[in-house]
Amino acid sequence: MTQPINPDQSHTPPPAPQADSYSAGSAPTGSYPPPAPYPPQPASAPDPMGGYPVQAAGYPGYAPVQQRGFFSALFDMSFSQYITITWVKVVYILCLIAIAIGWFFGAFMMGTVAGIGGGSYGSSEFDPGAFFFALIFGLIPAFLHVIGIRLLLEFIVAIIRTEQNTRALAQRPMA
Repeated sequence: MTQPINPDQSHTPPPAPQADSYSAGSAPTGSYPPPAPYPPQPASAPDPMGGYPVQAAGYPGYAPVQQRGFFSALFDMSFSQYITITWVKVVYILCLIAIAIGWFFGAFMMGTVAGIGGGSYGSSEFDPGAFFFALIFGLIPAFLHVIGIRLLLEFIVAIIRTEQNTRALAQRPMA
């Protein structure tokens, strides 16, 4: 149920703000003190892994990773430097080329073997029908090999990056 409105009470809007408290386009004065300036922040460098920025060199508790050359990392007997991250693209491209060559060579051999089997002894005929059949249906195992190589390389890179991130966390000072 609603209460009936008393006709004796008038509904007046609240009073307008004072003209001297503020002018149009400016904030009210006298209500809050001005904000204090922010303290200086230490310099930071972008994170190479794409996460939060890491503190720059010279900040307490930060030990920058020193990049060494390929041959020094290759002959690092302590295995503290990894070359896998650097060379994984090259390995993947070489694997793709090897899979493509193997796919084409397998199709060629299929055409050659089918041609030899259909002719007389010692003939070196080539069967183009078997070649195109192997070329088309040979895509399935080639594609599965590409998927397998990609998964294997991603797994190896993920393990190495996990180790690098874990090492960086272990070297940070406890707060």
